[in-house]
Parts: sequence; structure tokens; C-alpha cells
Amino acid sequence: MNILYFAPIRLFPLGHGNIATVHQYIRRLKKLGHKIHYVFLNENNSTSDEDIFCAQDYVDTLDVIEDKAEICRNSSGYFEFDTQYFSGLGETIKALCEIYDIQIMICTYVFHSKILEYVPKEILKIIDTHDKMSDRHLLLKKNNIKDEFFSCTQEDEAKYLNRADIIWARRDQEKDFFNEITNSNKCLTVSHFDEPNFLPVTSGEFRLIGFLASDNNINFQIVKEFVYVFIRKYTECPIDIRLVIGGNVERLIKRDRKFYHYVLLFQ
Repeated sequence: MNILYFAPIRLFPLGHGNIATVHQYIRRLKKLGHKIHYVFLNENNSTSDEDIFCAQDYVDTLDVIEDKAEICRNSSGYFEFDTQYFSGLGETIKALCEIYDIQIMICTYVFHSKILEYVPKEILKIIDTHDKMSDRHLLLKKNNIKDEFFSCTQEDEAKYLNRADIIWARRDQEKDFFNEITNSNKCLTVSHFDEPNFLPVTSGEFRLIGFLASDNNINFQIVKEFVYVFIRKYTECPIDIRLVIGGNVERLIKRDRKFYHYVLLFQ
């Protein structure tokens, strides 16, 4: 089948969880014999020409659309409904469906689901949610995490989701929530399915724990909490284990001078 895969997620370089997830799905779909027509929404024109060029060989076709949305947020912290849609986007998606003879449409993130209203009815419409967006900014605030992403009301999330024939959730809890607010059973749990790739067992002076994370504030908060607990446990009961933190989260660690110096004390 011909699948139109719409996402504001670059394919290269790797380094973030959402990119890794898209790679997983594309590999699995291509392995099943489907053709992937990737439509990349280039937010803020932040992806280089070189990275876009590299992405061409990873999918059957690649179309790049400049993001022209003028995003609005209300005084309560919620994003206005369909604020990330801009004029002409739906017509472009409809035209690409016709050019590539599309049978399945995958829309990444609920807040882009307005494009599904332009997709012909005979095409199966899927929303890949990635995450629950209802009251997201309130949850972040409660956990002292900087708000840096989309957040909407539960009512708006239901309206976004109801544009799809099938909804993909990452976790069963989210699946149950999406089915409840849409009053349906069209949400399925589609989790990560990378094949295991274990490193060979080696002996050494230390046993190592690796913590790999990209540079967003949720990951940074998780790393901080883990490190505080790890160091407290290690101080109370010394163990022959070394913790290694990798990934771009290092940028945020070094930016937080107090936490960074705290970590250096226990190296």
C-alpha cells in the first residue's frame, strides 16, 4: 500500500526519541511491503538542506513543507484549537494523496489533525498521538518542569482525535483515556518495537549504568531526580557501580550550574 506519513519530525540526524520512533515505524512498514511517502513539516526552517538530502534515501518519496503557522496561546496556557494549521496545508496534503495514490494516511500529533479533513474519505486516517496533550502544561507546572510544548483542553483533544479512523497510543493508560474522551474503541496501543541489540558482556573495574536522554526539560528533570536518588543511595551504601549519562541532555546539565557542580562532587 501507499502510505502518506505526515510529521513535523526530521529523519536525520538521529538523537531524539520522536525521531527514533518514526524510524521504527517506517522500517516496520517498509518491511511489510508498504511504500512510505514522507511529508516533513519543517518547523522554523530549522532542518538543514544536508539533513533533508540524507532523508531522501530513507523513504520512497520525500516532500518538505515550510511551516507557516502563527501559533496562539490563551491566558490559561492552552493552545487555541487548530492554531498549528495554516492556509493551504490541507490542500497540499490532498494533492499529494492524489499524486501518490494513497491508501493510508498517518498524521503525527493530534494538533495537526485538521489536515485529515482534506483527505478523501476512502483513505484510512491514523493519528499517531506520541503523547497525551490534555492539561499538559499543568502537569509540567506541578512537577516544576519548564513548559516547552503543546497543551490543550480535554475537549479539544477529543475533537482532534475524532478526525481519525484509528488512533495510536504509546501506553495502555493513554489508550484507555483516548477511548474514553472520544467515546470509542478506535484507539490502539502501538508501542516501541526495536529489536534487542545487546552489547557483549565484558568484565571490568566498574559495573556501568547508562542513562541516555535528549535535551528537553522533561528528560532533564527525570535525569536530575534519578541522579539525586542514585547518589543518596550510593552515599548511604557504597556500591561498585558507575553511572554514565549520555546524549544531548548534557547541555541542560551544564547549563544548571548548581546541579552540574553537585554531580562533579561525586565523580
